[in-house]
Amino acid sequence: MRLKPLLLKTVLLLLLVCCYASGSARELLIPKKECEKVSSVEVRYNEFYELYLGHGDEKDEIQEHGIVYRSLIGAVEACCPGMALNFTLVNRSVESIVQEDILHHHDVQNGSHLIFYFPEFTSQGNLEVYSHKVPFLKLRKSPGFALVMLKSDSHLHISAIDIIKPSWPIFALVVSLSWAVGIIGWALDHRSNPGEFPTPFVRGMFEGFWWAVVTMTTVGYGDKAPKSTIARILCILWILAGAILLSLFTANTTSIITASRIEKNSQTTGKKVGVVNMKQFVEAELNLGAHII
Repeated sequence: MRLKPLLLKTVLLLLLVCCYASGSARELLIPKKECEKVSSVEVRYNEFYELYLGHGDEKDEIQEHGIVYRSLIGAVEACCPGMALNFTLVNRSVESIVQEDILHHHDVQNGSHLIFYFPEFTSQGNLEVYSHKVPFLKLRKSPGFALVMLKSDSHLHISAIDIIKPSWPIFALVVSLSWAVGIIGWALDHRSNPGEFPTPFVRGMFEGFWWAVVTMTTVGYGDKAPKSTIARILCILWILAGAILLSLFTANTTSIITASRIEKNSQTTGKKVGVVNMKQFVEAELNLGAHII
């Protein structure tokens, strides 16, 4: 099959490109008989960053300082001096061009003309991008894409009232239960412990409320402690109940703050969202239910 030798030559040339990029291929040459089999090399590329292979802003000319551009020029010159190297800008995705060339067997019909495609991306360690055996060799490891955007002017504008207002049922429940447990605790312990829970109801009621609140929030402050057995049982139950109530209040407060942060752009259904025009990004969005427009 004519395709196999061509693929081997392509992989060899790509390997030399990688070596040249690292500065170790200046003395490596392909045998002359192999160079005679290849008349020219063409790089079909889509507009990419000028740092690698792209055009300038003012002139529609390829930037000769690009890393990939210089590596390919140097590799071809080191391997087969004098061989023609052409760069062709295409306005379609590299994926569609490769698939079309595979479909029409372009590279088989013209074996003396090597074609490279740039840029093409794949996951780490993957050497097969298409179902057809088109060689893929990593030129550079990408750290991934980043989105550059204007700094958002949205800040967290939330006050204590904004938190307490939606949480008032839990807050009212905590205060009411603290008041009730304080009165019950005073009733169970004021005879055996009049020093900490005075006998007069009004004074004892407030002392009991203080004890209930402190016990709930700090699991026992230490300035008041029940002495009778039944009051201590009540204290244990109240500590457990207080932990649950405070957890509910904390969770509700957290949800309110979180909702206030994502409230502005929380819904993307029906909105137009821009993504990088590459199959990895398009496939990811399609899997999330997006529609291409």
